[in-house]
Amino acid sequence: MKTKIMGITIKNRKEKAVFFQSVLTEYGSYIQTRLGTINPDCSDSGIIILQIHCSEEIANEMAKKLEAIEGILVSMMDLRT
Repeated sequence: MKTKIMGITIKNRKEKAVFFQSVLTEYGSYIQTRLGTINPDCSDSGIIILQIHCSEEIANEMAKKLEAIEGILVSMMDLRT
């Protein structure tokens, strides 16, 4: 198990929020921290930062499901602990 930071950008957030939240709920037991902010230039897009603790396989699976939602991009990094 590793601790990772997942940076997520979401466009059309009002339209995609239900689908996005569904994936987060599915992987909720791996999410330690969630922080979200709205782009001040366009309130229909935003950035979500997750701190997750899981295997590489689970993290990649979660990222793949999120990116399957149109308008969502995911970047990940490992934290050294």
